[in-house]
Amino acid sequence: MSNHLAIATVTAVLNKLLQEGISQDVPGAQITTQRPDAPGGNISGARINVFLYHAMPNTAWRNADIRTRRPKGDLVKHGQASLDLHYILTFYGNEQRLEPQRLMGSSIQTLIDSPLITQEMIRETITSSNLQELEASTLAEQVQLVKFFPSDITTEELSRVWSVFFQIPYSLSFAYQATAVVIQGRKPGKSPLPVRSRRFFTSPVRPVL
Repeated sequence: MSNHLAIATVTAVLNKLLQEGISQDVPGAQITTQRPDAPGGNISGARINVFLYHAMPNTAWRNADIRTRRPKGDLVKHGQASLDLHYILTFYGNEQRLEPQRLMGSSIQTLIDSPLITQEMIRETITSSNLQELEASTLAEQVQLVKFFPSDITTEELSRVWSVFFQIPYSLSFAYQATAVVIQGRKPGKSPLPVRSRRFFTSPVRPVL
């Protein structure tokens, strides 16, 4: 299971994957992580902005954590929450040179080739990342591998995201989903009472018709 740094770690891995992909296809392009309506700061030119805009319970794992306490309230096991993370990738650049469209194609191709977050990818990201806060992440210990795939989102839903969340003119964007991130609670369940002694009995039993 993962700790509270799992969500941020998934975002960091996604950033690293995209950066490696677009560096070959669109040299000089960069990755940012900010609200699409925020100013670009000192970054200009071709870039992809990665923004986590929504998280919701994973339906497949929802029933895996129904009973974590006994009737008296004692913990039986660690509690957990399974989440699907929804990202919106926004593409910026020179429209005359079709940079946003080239970045969109490059990012989709990159995630087609690397749809799963492996333990090695997580460790490499934590090692190479400038975020020292991710050093304590335990996402690599999660048994269920996190997978990226395109979100099933319509044009109407995508336009609603832009109008409600950002309230700025639409830019070329594409939605991706990461599933499933399993975050475990800190409080452990109580250990069962120790067995004082074991006794074994055998007795011959004849079959009776």
